[in-house]
Amino acid sequence: MLCGRWLRVSRRGIALGSGCGCNFDVAIESGQLDELLLDHYIDLFSHRPNLSKWLNSHADKTRSSRVDRLLQDLVEGTSRLPLDDSNDFMSALEVSISSIEEYHV
Repeated sequence: MLCGRWLRVSRRGIALGSGCGCNFDVAIESGQLDELLLDHYIDLFSHRPNLSKWLNSHADKTRSSRVDRLLQDLVEGTSRLPLDDSNDFMSALEVSISSIEEYHV
């Protein structure tokens, strides 16, 4: 379900300045949204070695669809992340997607 929600919000331009606290000045296209969120999660989880390494491995890949690939890794079990790390990442992504849905879609 989270993957479907991500695909819905990432496949369209989003209008910003709609009352959220993200302080963006321009509309972000889906490729930029992926990059922005990935950078945010790398910073957020920098103190978690396994999670940080996994996120950084995706930062080196093609710019578009990075979050899609993160979710695919989790679904397919190829991430090899401990369950706590997977759950914490999914919770953080849930918060991000909910904010985007509420204020920008």
